[in-house]
Amino acid sequence: MCNPVARELIELAIRSASTAPSGAHKQPWQFVAVSDATLKAQMREAAEREERENYASRMSAEWLQALAPLGTDEHKAHITDAPWVVVAFKKPYDLRLAGARSKNYYVDESVGIACGLFLTAIHHMGLVTLTHTPSPMGFLAKLLGRPENERAFLLMPVGYPAPEAQVPKLSRKSLEEVAEVRRSRKPASGASLAFAHPIEWIAPAMDWKQTGKTTLTSQLDTRYALRADAMPDGRWTWKITATGADAAMASGIVNSPGAAKHAILSFLKKKSLID
Repeated sequence: MCNPVARELIELAIRSASTAPSGAHKQPWQFVAVSDATLKAQMREAAEREERENYASRMSAEWLQALAPLGTDEHKAHITDAPWVVVAFKKPYDLRLAGARSKNYYVDESVGIACGLFLTAIHHMGLVTLTHTPSPMGFLAKLLGRPENERAFLLMPVGYPAPEAQVPKLSRKSLEEVAEVRRSRKPASGASLAFAHPIEWIAPAMDWKQTGKTTLTSQLDTRYALRADAMPDGRWTWKITATGADAAMASGIVNSPGAAKHAILSFLKKKSLID
């Protein structure tokens, strides 16, 4: 990410971020864009100092295991490699004349939305970034000379992707794992489509029984047995077996228990066994 990036693009991304909704329209964010090489080197040195402590003693074994597939460590070359580093600060309160304070509301939610719009704008421009939260982040306010009411929220290096750049091969959760879709009941003949009818699940609720953390079972009246089991690698198998049959009439492997339930219900719906 060493090719230069026009200042106007960074400013446009910040303008886009600032269109975010916020609690009481207080807009409790401040974006600081840094291109000075000396200042970026100081930021990197301070960040790596904190990260060495994190990886050596602050992070739990579970946390480190979760990070392992990403290949992260205490080395943060992106801070000095990128032509720009943009730091988002949150403001729990605004400072008024004579030191008076004006409280802000839903600060984390508001700043989080603004950062999301910033990331989207950056990607739309053909630029790349990553989200970095060197914890604790107090050093950023000190290095960047921020007032007492600002707290570092997110550090984002910005630039063009390097030709030799490599990223971990990661998969996203399926739509079924992150969303639940609801629909209105069909209105009676001649009835209005206004919200006079209650909302129902797109698939009927099933009475699932859980055994430990590894098995889910249910049944569709007395005709079909439904089952999902955890695998050692974290994935889940699912199957539908007709009463009295030895072999499953349908089965599969998915990434989570929620996806297993969805797969079972989708099959039953496809076969018109449920509405």
